[in-house]
Amino acid sequence: MPPKSASKKEKPFWWNCEKCQTYLPTGELAKHQAEDCGNVASLGGYVDAGGVYRCRKIEVGGLSIFEEVKLCTDSQRYGLVLVPISVVRRLGLMLGDFVAIKLTKAKDGKKVGTVTRTLWPVEDRHGAKVFFEALDEFNDVSAKELNATVTMLDGRLEDAEEIFLRLEDPTQANLFAKNGKFLLTSLKYQLQGCAIMSNNPLSLTVCNKRFRFLVDHAVTAEGNDLTDQLNKMSLKDRLYVILRTTKLTLLDDSKAAQHGHQQRMYSLANIGGLDTTISELKELLEMAFGMDSKQTTVGPVSRGILLSGVSGVGKTMLVNALATHYHCHVVRINCSEVFSKFYGESEANVSRQFAEVFDVHPKPAIVVVEELHNLCPKSTATDIVKRISQHFLTLLDSLHANVRGNRTVVIGTTDSVENGSELFSMWVGESERAVRDLFRRARQVAPSIIFFDEIDAIGGERSAESGSSVKERVLAQLLTEMDGVSVLKDVRIVAATNRPDLIDRALMRPGRLDRIVYVRLPDAAAREEIFRIKLKTIPTASTVDLAELVRRTAGCSGSEIEAICQEAALKGLESSFDVETIEWEHFEHALGVVRPRTSPELLRLRPRALAADGSEQ
Repeated sequence: MPPKSASKKEKPFWWNCEKCQTYLPTGELAKHQAEDCGNVASLGGYVDAGGVYRCRKIEVGGLSIFEEVKLCTDSQRYGLVLVPISVVRRLGLMLGDFVAIKLTKAKDGKKVGTVTRTLWPVEDRHGAKVFFEALDEFNDVSAKELNATVTMLDGRLEDAEEIFLRLEDPTQANLFAKNGKFLLTSLKYQLQGCAIMSNNPLSLTVCNKRFRFLVDHAVTAEGNDLTDQLNKMSLKDRLYVILRTTKLTLLDDSKAAQHGHQQRMYSLANIGGLDTTISELKELLEMAFGMDSKQTTVGPVSRGILLSGVSGVGKTMLVNALATHYHCHVVRINCSEVFSKFYGESEANVSRQFAEVFDVHPKPAIVVVEELHNLCPKSTATDIVKRISQHFLTLLDSLHANVRGNRTVVIGTTDSVENGSELFSMWVGESERAVRDLFRRARQVAPSIIFFDEIDAIGGERSAESGSSVKERVLAQLLTEMDGVSVLKDVRIVAATNRPDLIDRALMRPGRLDRIVYVRLPDAAAREEIFRIKLKTIPTASTVDLAELVRRTAGCSGSEIEAICQEAALKGLESSFDVETIEWEHFEHALGVVRPRTSPELLRLRPRALAADGSEQ
């Protein structure tokens, strides 16, 4: 006769409620159904309809008593979370999967934090609980005061080449500095095989002293090429596995603050109204980072970008969003932190910033120079500014020469960009020096073009009476630079004027401004084309006669034709804000207001000036 126990069917420990689809312990099923599924929040542990395991009972320590993990080492048990095997099956998981455990306070439901562990199933007889070897990532929190929510880590799993950490308590920095290598090695041994994500809390206890860290960011062993990163880009969290070869690095306060600031900044989706600027910057960055498939190998890639604009338009925000978008390492150079009273220390400060970029290679990096006009001003009055500017330019050039700089871009921001040099100065010799500096810069960046607008203002004809005036000294220096001892190789000079009769003859001689291009007033065909372009954006009535407009605007320049169209549109709006089309009477008014401003005498100056100079028309 068989034993009685063999004839009985073993009762399952977990049961599924058909009404609310909650998976709960069998011992609590009757009460749950009696209360019409209204006691879910009071259950010790259950799996809700969404496939999330919620548990009110957490036990910490003593995992060695479990038969399932008895052969694991202490460091291996540290990275485990034990969950009933029926729950593991219900969640569709298996042994070794990485899970996220969200911890909240049982009293008020306030979030404490999230930790990652490796899932390990245990027998159901241990109850609806979760078991940890240690849960020391958070201060002053008892496991009895916590609720746990266990979910599968939903993200892309990558092998970490280097993990960057920051201390949760900055006061421990001095203690950590003395034994940092040993402590980081111990932490890596403890975390080997574990999965982490950004802002993940970590803990290490050595000699009854506990160190807590936060994961700042990570560098993966593969996929540093931005093409791979964009192909794998998703909205899910990026998960990193710590291997035996993974390097742990502790960031100091300044570096952690820099990168942490970037992580908390906006994404490109949070920026509006700058689509054209973003598109242009993305194209430049992708080419500099080597991810542009259309990039050719002819010539060096530009690694410098200047963002100019008034304060408050979003220059820094745009840089931070781009760095977040491309997962770049960011180095910030603040001019106030660069300059030092000790000789050579200012240059060393800049060099250290660029050395940090080389250290993170091959990870893409962006060097952000805030208020570039303070670091490299146009005026070089002091010796320290000259030395810093020259050293900064040398470091920029080193990005092309050093293979570790081939994934680096330097972005400068400024609200003070000046077009060209102010040649005239009240100080004796300053005007001539400005001309020399202008041509010197042109030779340095050749091939280049120097453009003088309104050349008659500085190249006016000299007289015998006033040979010592500033204007004549500037003209003499200009002539020396254009056709002097130093050859202007690959430098072209272009000038514009509407008074050729006032230009000194010496400027017009062969070898200087010897090619004259006369820009005429638009003829009838050109005026008609200008009107067609301008009227595309202005709704006009059928009574508007384009041919009559062309006839009556003889002698008008292109800007005057544009002014006529704008004046007609404004006149239409003056009559009514609800106007749908601009009538002919509005153009009649505009033709009376805007008159040709180019006098016939000025038009005759050009043939006379050419005849006097001996040039042919």
